[in-house]
Amino acid sequence: MSKINKVVDKILDIGLVIAVGTVFIVTFLQVVSRFLFKLPIPWSTDIIRLSFVYVVFLGSALGMREKGHLNVDVIFNALPKKIRHMVGIAINLVLLVFFVAIVNLGFKFAQSGLTQGSPYLELPMTVYYMSVPLSAALMFYYLIQHTIEEVKVFKKLK
Repeated sequence: MSKINKVVDKILDIGLVIAVGTVFIVTFLQVVSRFLFKLPIPWSTDIIRLSFVYVVFLGSALGMREKGHLNVDVIFNALPKKIRHMVGIAINLVLLVFFVAIVNLGFKFAQSGLTQGSPYLELPMTVYYMSVPLSAALMFYYLIQHTIEEVKVFKKLK
């Protein structure tokens, strides 16, 4: 699974770099064009919005990969080790079900965007909406790995 992990990690990292870079570059060009030349770039809004949506959702997947999402550590760490791992596994299982639902509903939501277009570039809104099931699938993938790790640690505690 380590080869697959490297590929998925690389795709996520490259996607985030492209999205963040695009937001920065296109926003900079828009500001320069608007204030120096008094000539706005109409399509820039579509590109910035699309890139920002992917920054948010891919960033959420990165947060899952790095175990960086919010946690109530004070309560969690106060539990005995065995119970802490049991609670962690239970929470992960609930989240896995949640991400499966988000992937499923996200695809349905994305399909609804086929008939809608973005204001200037007229990109199908599906391009925007696919960020939801894509990030949920990535979070599911990373959470599976974290859950397997948690189960291994739990088994060693017995």
